[in-house]
Amino acid sequence: MNILFVSYGDFYCNSSIHVFGFANQLVRMGHACAVAVPKNKESVVNLGDPMFNAVTFTDVNAGVELFKNGDAPDVIHCWTPREIVRKFVEPLRRKWTTCKLAIHLEDNEERLAETFLNLSTAQLNSLDPQELDKRIPDDISHPRLYREFLASADGVSVIMDRLKEFLPYNKPVEILWPGIDFERFNPDKTQSREKEFAGIQPGDCVVSYTGHVHWANREDVRTLYLAVGELNKRGVPTKLLRTGEDFYPFLSPNEEGVRRFEIKLGRIEWSAIPRVLNAADVLIQPGHDDEFNAFRLPSKLPEFLAMGKPVILPHTNLGRFLAEGDNAILLKTASVLELATSIEHLFKGPELRAHLGSKGREFAETYFNWTASGKWMERFHERLCGLRNDEQDRNPILTLTENPTPESPSNQAAFDQLMQLNCARWPAIVEALIVSEARLAKMSADGMAAKAEFETRLFETRKSRSWRFMRFLRRCTAMLRRGEDGGFGGFLTWLFKRPGATKKNYDPFEGTAIHFANFDRSEPEALAKRDAALSKD
Repeated sequence: MNILFVSYGDFYCNSSIHVFGFANQLVRMGHACAVAVPKNKESVVNLGDPMFNAVTFTDVNAGVELFKNGDAPDVIHCWTPREIVRKFVEPLRRKWTTCKLAIHLEDNEERLAETFLNLSTAQLNSLDPQELDKRIPDDISHPRLYREFLASADGVSVIMDRLKEFLPYNKPVEILWPGIDFERFNPDKTQSREKEFAGIQPGDCVVSYTGHVHWANREDVRTLYLAVGELNKRGVPTKLLRTGEDFYPFLSPNEEGVRRFEIKLGRIEWSAIPRVLNAADVLIQPGHDDEFNAFRLPSKLPEFLAMGKPVILPHTNLGRFLAEGDNAILLKTASVLELATSIEHLFKGPELRAHLGSKGREFAETYFNWTASGKWMERFHERLCGLRNDEQDRNPILTLTENPTPESPSNQAAFDQLMQLNCARWPAIVEALIVSEARLAKMSADGMAAKAEFETRLFETRKSRSWRFMRFLRRCTAMLRRGEDGGFGGFLTWLFKRPGATKKNYDPFEGTAIHFANFDRSEPEALAKRDAALSKD
């Protein structure tokens, strides 16, 4: 088959690592592949030797030959439904009417749009279509149009099962996890991290984080930095070996001091990432179980597991399928204290680190290998093209269960260290839960106070002559102009025959006593008096 992959970014973005691997694997399996990126197709050398044809959107629109046989693609596989991809692909579908369209989801696109624009999805959908179009940049999904784009697809692939919640009913779907180059991502015990990375001293605890900081993950990375600072306060010399750039500020001025424990490497070639990971004692994916993290699979996690190092991650996305204490340490609250305590005890427990590292690599070799990943993508494409209808084989990812029962380490020292870690971090977990409960209670109290203030101001406003006159005019319009509630006759009856109509303070629309009730919420008598007055009207 001829397969055209369309990526929303060049080959420096993390998603393109997956596209690169899938395209190369499908070529090994006998298919012809091309990968279209918006620009900078030369960046493909960052990932290795491509076996496919790398082109830009401009090349495709200009009619450049994509496949050696000169034919059109049989399948267009879009990597995310973001605007830059949708705008490029929809004209191609009108040009190549027989090709099938597949769309890959790897994020909660609605949450990304909400976070970027600081508006809820409901607020975005309530905007005028032209105004909404102006606000949506090309690198996120359009809140309305992306669903139409998904509905037009012949099938959808997802990186995490929960993304199925966003799919149209009865749409063919396949869960696809990327593979790992295990020759590249392999532990190297001969590496001297003190010589290779200036700033690391013998006896230091080293943690690595490889990735950028952007508006969606800023709070997660902030937690990691503060945990490193907490470890140094405890007398555990800790360094954060960091790659990537800061595209969004995430530390307050009072917190910037923790940067002295950072060894910042900036943007580096992807081929150098294994050396950075190998230098670490512990690999960490910070984050909480929220609407951003629950639907994605961080591209770093398969690489972390493959390195044979202990991994700490939140109990969400991939963490739902890992066994606590067997192939990873799963954070319950992802608080600064819980994270710092977990790192400290792993650093002091070499046997536990070895156990978690070996089990983590075993999991990666089973579920993140390109042979299996390419096989399931091939079968997905064949189903879309009507070349395969059998459902005998089942994707092994579907056999994974959430919250699997862990097996205790067979090594007694590793088992003891795991028990010590859990005993030490539970006070931090309880403290984080208490803080969260207090925060929720404060939010509830603030909400009740705001509601009471709003009601008081509303009642005070209704005392004004302008308010009462406006309501009177609306009533006149309804009965006299539109003929509602008996028209003119009903209006006269309503105006002169209601109880209290002769009283000086009578409001034809709101009633007599409502404007003069005591609205002090602290006096039950006042509330009873107001309610009695309202019941009379």
